[in-house]
Amino acid sequence: MSQSETIVAPATPQGKSALAVLRLSGKDSIAVTAECIAEKARFLSTPSRTISLYTAKNYPSGKNIDQITCIKYNAPRSFTGEDMVEIICHGGGIIIQEIFESLVRAGAKSATGGEFTRRALNNGKIDIMKAEGIGALIESTGKNELLCANKLYSGKANALALWREKVLVLLEKIENKIEFEESPSNMDEKGKKTVEDFLVRLKGDLERIEKIRIVDKGLNVVIAGPVNAGKSTLFNAIIGKNRAIVHREPGTTRDIVSERLWLHGHEIQLFDSAGIRKTDYEIEREGIERSREAMRDAGIIIWVTAADEKITSAELKELDSNRETTDLVCVINKIDMCDGGKKAAAIKKRGIKTVLMSMKEERKGKTEELLAIIIKKIEEIQKDTDLPEMLFNARHEEIGRILFRELSMAREEWERPEVAALYLKKGLSCMDEYYGTVNAEEVLNGIFKNFCIGK
Repeated sequence: MSQSETIVAPATPQGKSALAVLRLSGKDSIAVTAECIAEKARFLSTPSRTISLYTAKNYPSGKNIDQITCIKYNAPRSFTGEDMVEIICHGGGIIIQEIFESLVRAGAKSATGGEFTRRALNNGKIDIMKAEGIGALIESTGKNELLCANKLYSGKANALALWREKVLVLLEKIENKIEFEESPSNMDEKGKKTVEDFLVRLKGDLERIEKIRIVDKGLNVVIAGPVNAGKSTLFNAIIGKNRAIVHREPGTTRDIVSERLWLHGHEIQLFDSAGIRKTDYEIEREGIERSREAMRDAGIIIWVTAADEKITSAELKELDSNRETTDLVCVINKIDMCDGGKKAAAIKKRGIKTVLMSMKEERKGKTEELLAIIIKKIEEIQKDTDLPEMLFNARHEEIGRILFRELSMAREEWERPEVAALYLKKGLSCMDEYYGTVNAEEVLNGIFKNFCIGK
């Protein structure tokens, strides 16, 4: 679509709401909007950036649609750098549709995803990092993702530029050595150390962004433990419905059952897993292996064990191996049958938070106590998650992995100047792609392909 055309789109999601916003951008946006307002003369004479009340009318029939407010923005003092209008109407689906269709009939074109932001970029109102930051702000699902998005949007994501300058200086030194020495050797160890330091920072960023994605997209919380301990009963109690089969026969659960839910604003994926024990049944062994896989991927494990069963060395071994790598909470169930004191002492001795309960007799109070512990652990994990310095989204992560590979090869080939220089050049190309200075159109298309209509 040509940038000379006037575009229009709803800027709020579909569905019923108290209010909705439509926006227009382009040289005819004010004139097009005026055709769809009953108080046309007053709208045209109202100063820019002034919000006023009007009546939206159908174009061309003139029938009233809704009472609206409108704000005009004159170029270049607008988000896109063009003339713009923002219309705020009631959030009924038919109202939005009628106003949108009237604006199209009056001369506007339906905007594509991210077209408003792309026009802002093309008109120099924002740079590529801020454009990415806008998309990241909209897509953020957790607090850390939001902080990363704000770093992009606020222009504070400049650490990679400093490293790019260091790599460029290194490359210039190596190329001078190649140019002016007949048999270049004895490469500068200080330069190699710079590359190694950069690799350490890159690796740290790759690890941090992976952790942020895991934490903010929803931690895996796995209910695990011996057979017939009450894992499925607890799973059903937490999610508030009978999702997992509960039976007195041991080994009922033979596959992973999961449910996504929110706990006090924290999204988690809750898993009910097969009871862990030695078994001769092949299908149960497969379920147990899946349980172990789920535990390896877990952010938090809720270990459920029965108060009336003695704690075994195998169970203690499971607890010890998991608490080294994963946050662990223990539920000692069935205290209506045995007080579970000895078992609790053995587990608490290992520094594992423990809740004693009876899922048979009392659920709500103890379940809420357990959930409070889980929420606190989630918040501690989030608090301990450091923000990256250079890599803030999936595109950056992909570039970061390639950059890490190229710089690793430069380090490995450091005593062969021509080869090291080649890999440093490839690394610089990665950094230029990060900033959109090479493959610009491809980079921009990748950034804007996931933008919503109206942004």
